[in-house]
Amino acid sequence: MKSLWIALSMMLMMFSTYAQSVKRIPGEFVVRFKTQRNAARFFQRNGEGIVKNLKAKSGLYGKIKVHPQQGQSIIHRLLADSINTQDIARIEPNFVYQLAPVKNEQDSRYNHLRGRFYRAGVPADKMFDELWGLHNTKNEGIDVNALNAWEKTKGSKEVVIAVIDTGVDYTHPDIKDNMWVNTKEIPDNGIDDDGNGFIDDIYGYDFVNDDSDPMDDNDHGTHCSGTIGASHNSIGVAGVMGNVKIMALKFLSGRGGGTLDGAVRAIDYATEMGVDVMSNSWGGGGRSQILLDAIKRAEEKGIIFVAAAGNESNNNDRFPSYPASYGLDAQNVISVAAMDIEGDGASFTNYGVKSVHVTAPGVNIVSTTPGGRYKSFSGTSMATPHVSGVVGLLLSTNSRRAVKVTSKNIREWLIRSSKPHEALKKTSLSGGYVDAFSALTGQGVLVRRR
Repeated sequence: MKSLWIALSMMLMMFSTYAQSVKRIPGEFVVRFKTQRNAARFFQRNGEGIVKNLKAKSGLYGKIKVHPQQGQSIIHRLLADSINTQDIARIEPNFVYQLAPVKNEQDSRYNHLRGRFYRAGVPADKMFDELWGLHNTKNEGIDVNALNAWEKTKGSKEVVIAVIDTGVDYTHPDIKDNMWVNTKEIPDNGIDDDGNGFIDDIYGYDFVNDDSDPMDDNDHGTHCSGTIGASHNSIGVAGVMGNVKIMALKFLSGRGGGTLDGAVRAIDYATEMGVDVMSNSWGGGGRSQILLDAIKRAEEKGIIFVAAAGNESNNNDRFPSYPASYGLDAQNVISVAAMDIEGDGASFTNYGVKSVHVTAPGVNIVSTTPGGRYKSFSGTSMATPHVSGVVGLLLSTNSRRAVKVTSKNIREWLIRSSKPHEALKKTSLSGGYVDAFSALTGQGVLVRRR
């Protein structure tokens, strides 16, 4: 009994600490059960008045929602009951996550990019000359080296990348042909045709409104998607991948906020539906074992989890930023910092030579936004989809599929094939920026430092 009260006291102190240091939904907690049977027993004992089955594919999650003034007493009772019955494996505050804040830096150098660049193999997309992250005409070579990479591959429709964000405008002319479509589901018939627990999930799912329409009502998710996979179709912009399938998973609202329960459900959905890469341009909350467990389930299936390092000019080695800093615990997490057109670390980017893995273009990035529009955004949010696209190119090649590829060696490969750059030496573990061509061909890998 003494050990029981010690455990209770420690967990309640944890909740109090979280309340002071990070954002959470008052009176809400996410629980992870040990088994399906434990979950069923918990719901039966406590009723739907204070708990909700989150219906995650794993079926092991619930959300406790209580009046904030009664929160500690009820949680105290639930913990005592569950420790006695051994139902609950973990209970945490329902953390709040948000977009890695997009910073639109007014940079006059951006205007120098205009003026069509001609070369064999350059996409005919009308705005390609503005995409310095793919081909930098102002500072040659300070880009992801997309043109040379595309001589090897422009991607594959067999590669599925889940954009876990504010949703995606799946009708955008530059994206619609590269959207993932759940062919096992019959649209709008109100039936869960494929038996995955979600009705009419054609393009993905909306975990904010708990419905099957993950349409973007913010801009952010569509912008990230365009950087990954805007079609090479003679209009608008071009993505790092000309061929890909983008799955739209919305857990962030139109205002850019989301919660732990939504993030876990989105990750579990993508894992169970068998994506290859998850692109995550968001962060916040405290360290969550529940979220880490979801990421590690993805790791077990070989899924890469690309995450924005954050935009607070923070040293992530000293002050972790989640989920990017889970890379210290999960080998499938790739943490991404941002650089500008000159190859310098962006003024806002988080950094860390131990916890941030690579750097990519993230200032004045032009991409798709809802309604067939295009905008320029800045942030590690914009660097992240560049890396997700490069990982997608790697997974598209037969040479990569011919060998046993794990999450760990994909991450190591990206680090070692990055192009060294003095200005980025202290920004990330790679000491440079991602180079798609080098990653595809192995050039420079043998001389990269660990």
